[in-house]
Amino acid sequence: MGAEAPSRHEADLYGRVKTLDERLAGREFLVGSAFSIADVSVLPRLAMYPWIGLALDAAAYPNVARWLERLGARPSFVQSLPLPS
Repeated sequence: MGAEAPSRHEADLYGRVKTLDERLAGREFLVGSAFSIADVSVLPRLAMYPWIGLALDAAAYPNVARWLERLGARPSFVQSLPLPS
């Protein structure tokens, strides 16, 4: 793995967040108008970003930030997955 590999991977990961942010525009959940397995599946992956040193800037990804806040307040997530602030 060359020196450029980490930045290439970071760019790929942030590209995914950008796409997710665009898809969440005007929506509360990933699929349709209700909380679903899609939300359950994706949230832990995004929650890992700060833990691996990739900040999720709320100003850059406002729809993702609102989605994380909304889902992070659900009792099931509060009990099982502490989200970074």
